[in-house]
Amino acid sequence: MGRLLLWILGTCFLLWWVGALRPRRAPSRPQAPRTDPDTAKMVRDRICNTFLPEARALMTQRDGETHFFCSPACQTDFLEARRDQG
Repeated sequence: MGRLLLWILGTCFLLWWVGALRPRRAPSRPQAPRTDPDTAKMVRDRICNTFLPEARALMTQRDGETHFFCSPACQTDFLEARRDQG
């Protein structure tokens, strides 16, 4: 009886060790495809003059023009300046 119990415990440990009984990790979320920085279209933030890939920029359209921003703060500054101008 003792040998059987030892054999079962040893087998369970061996299976756990090789991964058969280990809990499975949740699959990771698929990542968005990365754009090659050498080929990405770069745009300029008109507030802080930062250049960034168009895919990462925030956009606002005004008077038929598209304006790009690196952050919500720059976008807000632009919109407030335009509102103050009239």
